[in-house]
Amino acid sequence: MPQALARAAADPPERCGWCGRTVEGTRHARTDAVVGHYRLHGGPTEDAAIALGDDVTLVYRRLVRPVVAVACAECWNLPEVRTAWETWGEDLAPRERTGRGPRPS
Repeated sequence: MPQALARAAADPPERCGWCGRTVEGTRHARTDAVVGHYRLHGGPTEDAAIALGDDVTLVYRRLVRPVVAVACAECWNLPEVRTAWETWGEDLAPRERTGRGPRPS
């Protein structure tokens, strides 16, 4: 356990993918909580199938390019951030092309 805590303390602070601000975790109080940031694990998907037997095939959506999107509480209200969340990251362009938005994983 102490090793995990030391590793977490050594990690660089997480930043909002839209404004670049350092984000904080959710703060919990006795009667309420303050959300520090939102995180989406998503990206483009495609249909895939696995044959489980002679007559059974499992069809599912496979994640093609994983994207981790982090938004601070202020950027959460931007239309482009809401669109990313509503589409589970399908429309997210990598940061290298747009200069804004989440980092590709």
